[in-house]
Amino acid sequence: MTVTYNSSALLEGFLSRLMQGREPGDGVIIVDSGSGDSADARKAAVAAGVDFVGLKDNVGFGTASDVGAMRAKGEYIAFVNPDVETKFEDLQKLAKAAEDGGFSCVGPLVRDASGNFAEAERGSIRSPLARLQRQRNIVGEVESIAGCCMIIDAQTFRAIGGFDPHFFMFAEEIDLHRRIRAHGGRLGVFQEVVVVTEGGGSSSDVETRWSKAERQVAHVRYVRKWFGRRAAFVDAIWRVMLMVRRSEYKPLFASLSQFVRGLRGSGTDQRRHLLNSYGVEHWD
Repeated sequence: MTVTYNSSALLEGFLSRLMQGREPGDGVIIVDSGSGDSADARKAAVAAGVDFVGLKDNVGFGTASDVGAMRAKGEYIAFVNPDVETKFEDLQKLAKAAEDGGFSCVGPLVRDASGNFAEAERGSIRSPLARLQRQRNIVGEVESIAGCCMIIDAQTFRAIGGFDPHFFMFAEEIDLHRRIRAHGGRLGVFQEVVVVTEGGGSSSDVETRWSKAERQVAHVRYVRKWFGRRAAFVDAIWRVMLMVRRSEYKPLFASLSQFVRGLRGSGTDQRRHLLNSYGVEHWD
């Protein structure tokens, strides 16, 4: 399944590549999260013969993914950004690697259009009160993987409640992966599958300053959820200092206002809105 936000221009090429190796029973779900170009995204989905869900509001990547996952019927759910160059053959290999290795979530190696490999495996967000330790660049079982392309066992995904709606944008996959591990699941990177991505495909029109500020909001929310208010307070102060020092957060007042609003926001209200508007219920 794929979430789009003002990225309909990517869909035709994405779907054309994706369909290579598609087998009977392999479904595709496009969820558009309140885009201005939702009509174009729908046209691309209809032309490709895949399911389309158009949301009236931008509810964020995680919650939009939950909407799509409610409609998924397979044993595994693939979450793939529309700027990722991959095909069903790759996703089937990831699913087989997950099944053979006993993994709940598996991702590929990721590289950009210039041929540079990203760190497809990475450590989770850690408490600022703890000493940070650099992880080895390994392929195999990991703490967290790149969220742009990943296969998740559907039963596990639903058992842990899907994505947390408190994360509007960024860190939602790190939180999901942590809950998978807490549930007894394992995560891994399968090096025989390589995908190419430019990055940001689910939200290609999102303003850079806005997205950078939103990343800071997500970081503090994650720290507060997993390490408590004291750690979150320390992290929030550090994030504010970072925004004050760096020019990419100008105008600073707009970034700081967004930061404060983001920390005050409630995922509970978002979930209630989805239930009332779209009939989406939590798996709990």
